[in-house]
Amino acid sequence: MISTTKKHIRRNWQIFPNDDRLGRWCKLYATLNRDGDIMISRFTHEALGSPECVLLLFDSDERVIGLKPARETQKDAFPVRPRGSYGGRRIRAYRFCQRHAIKIDGTVRFPRLEIDAEGILILDTKDIEYFKIRRRRVPAPRT
Repeated sequence: MISTTKKHIRRNWQIFPNDDRLGRWCKLYATLNRDGDIMISRFTHEALGSPECVLLLFDSDERVIGLKPARETQKDAFPVRPRGSYGGRRIRAYRFCQRHAIKIDGTVRFPRLEIDAEGILILDTKDIEYFKIRRRRVPAPRT
């Protein structure tokens, strides 16, 4: 609908610059929580080749976790299950974290992810960012 009122208003439009940064869901994204759940975005899952399962790898010298796509029938494969309504995936890795003494208080994000030449997603436990938990305030009862 075209407005016919106020035809002669001069607008001082400013163009918002496009800095070509990718949004959170258009790049590799993974988190780990205190329950040992590794969450990956749909984009990350697709970048790995949309595997049904992964092998959980650990480099104890560098304290790096690796997720390597695997077949469902492959020994030691962990299932990659749907999580949420936007295509994210979850890998239950509690025992893996316990075995390798990976202790997380809260939820952490891995800001610099990469998939190496062998197709392994690299999660560096020395390079993490903690989420700030935003809790809803419960209103005080009215008296």
